[in-house]
Amino acid sequence: MASMVWFRRPSELQRRGDGQWSSSGIWRFCTTWSGFVNLPKVPCTFVVLDNAGGGIFSFLPQAAVLPDDRFELLFGTPPVSDLSSVARGFGLEVHEVTTRAEMEAALNATAGTAAPALVRVRVGGRKRNVALHDAINRAVADALA
Repeated sequence: MASMVWFRRPSELQRRGDGQWSSSGIWRFCTTWSGFVNLPKVPCTFVVLDNAGGGIFSFLPQAAVLPDDRFELLFGTPPVSDLSSVARGFGLEVHEVTTRAEMEAALNATAGTAAPALVRVRVGGRKRNVALHDAINRAVADALA
């Protein structure tokens, strides 16, 4: 598999034609859509972690003390456009996944293509995203102990 690069702007891919893939959150991806206009046919797979937008705010202490509806009103930023539809509109092949096996299959499927593709990883909502991060942090701490 090719190396990973942090996703900045699709226009940077003009300099990265070696089959790389990049990763970003949904809002990082959404704020750079204009870079997909006239995107050259380069072998790159965008992996977008879809936690319904604004997931980073769920790691704040406010998430634990505010009622869910109040927290959502103040910090939730769900996108109003469908990410997959927009990506298809720019000509990207789209794979939507929810499991590790589906993710591996999607990355394998896009590895041999000569054009940009998108793998949308639905992480099951913001609370699930925080719980997964907590589990990973515990596993790392246990491994290092």
